[in-house]
Amino acid sequence: MKLSGSVSFRPVRIGFLTPIDDLALLSRIARLTTCLWGGRYNPIIPFFENGGDDRRRHPNSKVTGLDIARAYINFFEPDVLVEAAPGMAKALGWAEGDRHFVMPRILTLDEFFELDDRGSVQFSLGVDIFEVMAHLYDTDFRYERRHKEPFAKVAETEVDAFFDVVGGRHPSETPLAYISKAYDDVFTPVALPPDATTALRYLKDDLRGPFWVTGHELDHRPGRGHRNETFYVFDPTVPGDVIDYWNFRLVAPHVMPINVNWIGECAEFIRDEIQAIHRPIPGNSSGTMFHSTICLASSIDEERCDQIAKEHFADLPEGAFYFGSNFSYWKTRGRGRNRRDSKIIVYGEPIKFDEKSERGTVKIPAPSPSFINYSKRYSRARWMNVIALSTAHLEDTVATVYPSNLWKLGYPRLSGGEFRITREGWVVEVEYDIGYGHLKVETGRNAIIDWLDTQGIAATPSEEGQIAAQVIAAAGGLMASGMFADLDTLKLLGEMAESHSEVSRNGRRVAKATPDRSKHVNTIRQHFKERKKRSFGYWNELNYFLERSVFRAGLRVQCPICGHQNWFDLDAVSYKPVCTRCLNGFEFSQSPSHIDNVDWFYRIVGPFAAPDYARGGYAVALTLRALSGNQNIEMTWSTGLTLKPLNCEVDFVAWRRATRFGSDERDEPILVVGEAKSFGRNSINNEAIVTLKKVAESFPGCVMVVSMLRKGEELSLGEIGRLRHLALWGRRSEFEGEPVNPLVLLTQIELLGDRGIRGSWEKIDGMKMHAIYDVDDLHTLADLTLERYLGLGAHWDKQAAGKTLEPAASILLLLKARAATMRAALNDQ
Repeated sequence: MKLSGSVSFRPVRIGFLTPIDDLALLSRIARLTTCLWGGRYNPIIPFFENGGDDRRRHPNSKVTGLDIARAYINFFEPDVLVEAAPGMAKALGWAEGDRHFVMPRILTLDEFFELDDRGSVQFSLGVDIFEVMAHLYDTDFRYERRHKEPFAKVAETEVDAFFDVVGGRHPSETPLAYISKAYDDVFTPVALPPDATTALRYLKDDLRGPFWVTGHELDHRPGRGHRNETFYVFDPTVPGDVIDYWNFRLVAPHVMPINVNWIGECAEFIRDEIQAIHRPIPGNSSGTMFHSTICLASSIDEERCDQIAKEHFADLPEGAFYFGSNFSYWKTRGRGRNRRDSKIIVYGEPIKFDEKSERGTVKIPAPSPSFINYSKRYSRARWMNVIALSTAHLEDTVATVYPSNLWKLGYPRLSGGEFRITREGWVVEVEYDIGYGHLKVETGRNAIIDWLDTQGIAATPSEEGQIAAQVIAAAGGLMASGMFADLDTLKLLGEMAESHSEVSRNGRRVAKATPDRSKHVNTIRQHFKERKKRSFGYWNELNYFLERSVFRAGLRVQCPICGHQNWFDLDAVSYKPVCTRCLNGFEFSQSPSHIDNVDWFYRIVGPFAAPDYARGGYAVALTLRALSGNQNIEMTWSTGLTLKPLNCEVDFVAWRRATRFGSDERDEPILVVGEAKSFGRNSINNEAIVTLKKVAESFPGCVMVVSMLRKGEELSLGEIGRLRHLALWGRRSEFEGEPVNPLVLLTQIELLGDRGIRGSWEKIDGMKMHAIYDVDDLHTLADLTLERYLGLGAHWDKQAAGKTLEPAASILLLLKARAATMRAALNDQ
């Protein structure tokens, strides 16, 4: 197996758990972040029990304070939690992990740093900012510059925390005094008072402070919180406002902090900036113009907001600015166009890799900042490597998508130390700069089986699953399984495969096996000649099927003893062949009359010779192909598994997520379980429904998929009833704002389509689908397929109408469609 992608480095991301009413504590936290490389990018997570902070709640919401803290953690995905008081992280359910051999996952604020035997400060996390300043001094600031960058050192004040979170101040704690001294020595900052004039200088003159140093060697990727220029107005004497501003700038890339108590002094600057930004967008024919946003912190009420607008911004052109709101970090993730905002991602220079696995592992680069141990103080240093896999040319059997393990590490174990799976990528902690690391590579089947084991479900590959896996492997992967996406080809393969049936012998029903049947080479040639005319794809050629070992050519020779027509492959042909029926050897006649009767025939071999359409393997392959969609989809999958504790089998399991071009933060993958059926009438039986319910009930949020190679109108009334029951059961409650177990129903149209699901529907319907429908999103696809084939309205349509039963009209439509199908079948007979 092969892996390719890139590895970058970034600082340790620390989440500070803090109460919401302690301004002095917030000031200390902000100051401590100046001591670490990347410190300004560490989120502050408000911690409060029931009651407390109503600003972070929806009206009439049942969400607790602890739920909101958990949502902040899910949003920012910290590597470590530093708690202001012991027990905070445990109360949230954050697993501590091993503190002895790896970086601790929980620290108290008092453990943030310690003194070693030499009396030197050792930080428990991250990289000492002293190393950064030593590096900057040697590379940029050793000699006098013609154009000096303005650095500031703002005087102390206990009135508010404005300059603690804007520009930054160093801690006043004695052991950390060496950091402030190094800042003075390297940058020669200007001493400034903590007033409105200094605040304006930060805005106007690109004044730099301690926070600027923490961003050394880091680039930024804006998250989905991208906005135009934003002026964030907050009260730095209010702890909640301080927390909100601190986190706001970790999402919005262009933020200008404004102290509400200095709004009068800053108003002219704000107006000038808004007017400068308010200009036509180049190339926009509709005349749309850039605009600014003024975001007011939660402590500023509507009356104060109106007063500020009337006094300072009433004369600005209409549309030059709008009032915005804080980001709702506690919102559910959302999907597609409704996805929530995402954090800004910082990273160091990435290094690409393209490696083949040896003994199940690949060697990958492990980049590091250039200033590690630069001062030769040998202080402890820890940073993170982020692995971003490229799936463009990756074997689709390789597991590349895993569920997040943010709250509890341990699975998967793909490298030494603690291995993190986040929306940002695969994250590995690093303490020693050796330049490389090793990464375990595993198949999707093994990854899913191991994960199920962590959930208390022992799983093994089923016989049908083994055959389906062989079918997909022989095809060359999921995309290449399009070679089976042709109805006539499937029928041909079904005819040529061995078959099992029951016959009556001596009054008893016994199983009878009919060997796979061969077809004359001219028949096979003609089939692919016709297929090439009606469909597109490199797999429509007979040569492709021969390369994939679907067909094998052989000679058909009649036994002179029993008259049986034998098929011999080239390895078995000899002058004295043995009849496969009577087992007698016979002389191969070389007379001209007999030679003329010898013909070349093709026979299917390997997993393709298995009965019942490769034991359902074609349906599984085509279903997974349809779900994998296009390059916007990433998926780790496994064919059929036997789930022992649940006493059932599923045809496939997958983790699937839709990505967007240019999105650095991916969606959390969705667990998919499915049953895939071929052409059998009434094959969607009670057993299939019960199996899906058993599995889905164990995994809230899991999406159920039922697929079949028949057309939707060929569903029997019993199948329609069972599927409608399953679909409504999947909507029995909600999970993260969506149906707890939505059902996707795929038919011959979606499985055999050569243009994806959207293209197949547009071809059948003869019209374009509106762009608002995102068929890559499984929840949207569930609503669309249930409406199309079962007459069930979308989940939210039903909720809005307050209905408990679907209209009878939808059932009548299905009955009419079913009746028309039965009439057509009778006419054909």
